[in-house]
Amino acid sequence: MHRVLAPAAVLACLLGPWAQAQTFESQVESVRARATASFSLFNPVHPTTADQRRRALALTFLFENEQPYCLYDYVQDLNDGRGYTAGCIGFNVRSGTVRDVIERYTKLRPVNALSTYTHNIYLLESVPEIDHQTLDAMLPNFVMAWQTVARSDALFRQAQDQAVNEGFAASVREADALGIRSALGRAIIYDTSVQHGGEDAGQPDPDSLPPMARKATAALGGGPLAVGEKRWLTRFLKERRKILSNPNDPNTKGAWATSVDRVDTFLMLLKQGNMDLHGPLDTRPYFDAVIP
Repeated sequence: MHRVLAPAAVLACLLGPWAQAQTFESQVESVRARATASFSLFNPVHPTTADQRRRALALTFLFENEQPYCLYDYVQDLNDGRGYTAGCIGFNVRSGTVRDVIERYTKLRPVNALSTYTHNIYLLESVPEIDHQTLDAMLPNFVMAWQTVARSDALFRQAQDQAVNEGFAASVREADALGIRSALGRAIIYDTSVQHGGEDAGQPDPDSLPPMARKATAALGGGPLAVGEKRWLTRFLKERRKILSNPNDPNTKGAWATSVDRVDTFLMLLKQGNMDLHGPLDTRPYFDAVIP
């Protein structure tokens, strides 16, 4: 997963002194509930319902971890040059998202088993291709540490939830800027931002979301509002499928070639006309899950 597009501090206003008065477990559940309840504030004209948001996230969880829910303790080196991929939506070392989650966690629990890794993770973020030998040398026992904390500490799970919520809110704003209003369209933009990321200033990435959107608009002669959202999304997904099949970054070629099913699932939902993400979402034959 690339760095999620332009995350904003969505949940900071939900925590504050209130969080300190809660038990660890109640913090997690309360933050989730309040983030869901306040989500429509990001788009008051075309709000996303709690169920639409839940299904959108479940799709990306499924695509990333083969389960339609967050696997907080997932961590693996996919040999894609990005170091460890971990957690709910495939946070990874090279993109800075693994460090971001650990730093969020450290704010919640200053003394923890992962904070000692942040300096070396920062150093690895500038390495073009991170091999497993380098991971072993610079992040010893990281896999066990991540898994142990994810399974034992609700505050670490809360830190991952924060990152997911902020990323989803940012993707809604990105979708709005493109002229996308449907829940399915927002789910597509979110999933694309998770896997492909955006372009950093001065560092164009031809495999990222913005070039795909530009290509779709150029091919159709207009954006979603001009040519129709369903038509534009179909073309956008076809551009994304081309990138997954033959990315410009050779390090991702193997891992991405096997992930075209996530695009095919979205194309299937578009063909069904399920623009509002009504449940249940049957992801078969591409994935073995039905999302209620």
